[in-house]
Amino acid sequence: APLYPYGCKLKALPDGVSIIGDARNPPEFWGAERVEHIISLAGSDNIVIKNLNITDHSECIEHKDCNRTTRPYGPWAINGIVAQDSTNVLIENVYIHGLKRGIRAGRLQNWTLKNITLRGNALVGWDGDIGTSSSNSGYIKFINSKIEYSGCAERYPDTTKVFNCYGQSQSGYGDGLGTQKTNGDWLFENTEISHNVS
Repeated sequence: APLYPYGCKLKALPDGVSIIGDARNPPEFWGAERVEHIISLAGSDNIVIKNLNITDHSECIEHKDCNRTTRPYGPWAINGIVAQDSTNVLIENVYIHGLKRGIRAGRLQNWTLKNITLRGNALVGWDGDIGTSSSNSGYIKFINSKIEYSGCAERYPDTTKVFNCYGQSQSGYGDGLGTQKTNGDWLFENTEISHNVS
């Protein structure tokens, strides 16, 4: 499947960019009008993303009950972060929730994800399948992180609650971490992958 099948495609971050929010009060980056992603790292190298809350302001599920046909589409987005052909990335203290996919990424090299939470993303938390050429290299590290409640929608505005969970037998997916071809060295340190539908 193409990385951007429809909707608005925002430009990727240039190499060497840092987005660092306030650790005590992380800013919220939220998508609307069926935007394909909130942050793109397509071809982006040497990136630091820290202290962010990435989400939308809807409890609909993009591939199930969101308005995809008539403008305005509403306060929902599809993916939190998308990435391909991206090297040397640190994502730290980032909460990605309430979307279709938390992260959709492949052909990565040397990524570290530290203190991240992927929660209540209705199709999958981490989607490593960007097509037949999805293999990674180097290391992919998850440190002190969580992937949970994938396959469930998230209530809005009370995002502490999930609902409408469904898996492959109901035309959903629900994997916490799904891949096409992994390759590279994957390290999971003090990381919890739990309460996912599949």
